[in-house]
Amino acid sequence: ALSNFSFYDDLHGIAVGGTNIMLTSDGGYNWERINERFYRIGFFDHENGWILQEPMDKDVMHSADGGYTWSEVDLNQTGRLYELSFPTESCGYIISDKMELIKTTDAGQNWEIMNLDFDSTYFREMQFISQDTGFMCGGIDRFYRTYNGGEDWEEFQIINSSSVTDIYFINGQEGWLTISDSVCGHTIDGGASWDYTRVPSDRLYLVYFYDKNLGFIHCLNSDMYQSSDGGKTWHLVHQQFSYPADIVMTDSLCGWMTSKTRVYRTTNGGYSWTEYFRPLSKNDMWDISDLCSIDSSHIWFSTMDGRVFALSLEMGNDEISGSKGIKIYPNPVSNILTLELSSINNDDISLMIFSLDGRLLL
Repeated sequence: ALSNFSFYDDLHGIAVGGTNIMLTSDGGYNWERINERFYRIGFFDHENGWILQEPMDKDVMHSADGGYTWSEVDLNQTGRLYELSFPTESCGYIISDKMELIKTTDAGQNWEIMNLDFDSTYFREMQFISQDTGFMCGGIDRFYRTYNGGEDWEEFQIINSSSVTDIYFINGQEGWLTISDSVCGHTIDGGASWDYTRVPSDRLYLVYFYDKNLGFIHCLNSDMYQSSDGGKTWHLVHQQFSYPADIVMTDSLCGWMTSKTRVYRTTNGGYSWTEYFRPLSKNDMWDISDLCSIDSSHIWFSTMDGRVFALSLEMGNDEISGSKGIKIYPNPVSNILTLELSSINNDDISLMIFSLDGRLLL
């Protein structure tokens, strides 16, 4: 819905509403959105990042500087791009709604289009855990598996499924899936067979496992469940979260989660979550679309108004020496911090102190 508009002559005008900025040049009969909207984000390393835009028929965007600047790249596909997965520092996959699996093995320098022959034309989830092994959800009761980098795929049907909403594998054999009507499935043979557990909620939407024990399920009714035994039992996290976007644990205790409008952090294995950040903007266009992490100290998330946020939690060494003669120790520190300055040459210095969870303290 439009919230405001203005015309500066009989033909030309601008309108804003929701997450859109629209222009018209024919008196309002036709409108074109001019602002960027980011839908999916992935990084090969600390510098090399890629974004899928919305609408999905636009080109992908590429950053070579950690997300500070972006440029469009044409992959020569015919379909709309909507999911990506980067399992290694050099291998990545992107899927389109025209059954095109687009693959790179050199961190995006070159892309190869592989045409798939499936009954499904849209996949709700794609996850590659290595260059060769990948999984995709297709249709309401199907998922697909490849062990040779997308060249060949096996189709599996989930019996008595109302709708498979998400899959997550930690290796080529062990994984989990969620079914919308309160069921979580677990496999240890690559999806050939499943054991099912009831979850005390409905509208299951997202499943994520850090390892074979610690996992989470997020529901569209704002419930979140945590498991410490591989999905045999599920415990309600007594917090309400809006529309779920993504979750990633950087170790068994610390992790990040995004809802529609907020970023949360946990330091106790997901038993509780603290609001960390709200990506507000002057146009209130701040829906969070995706979250990615390549290691425990580098996290990015994107928003539907065309912004990327980067978070770095590198702890450093016991002592940090800079080119301007700055020594800081110990680092990290609990109560007393020593700074030694030399050879500054009257230069201005900006000092910022962060807590271990990345909060700016000074």
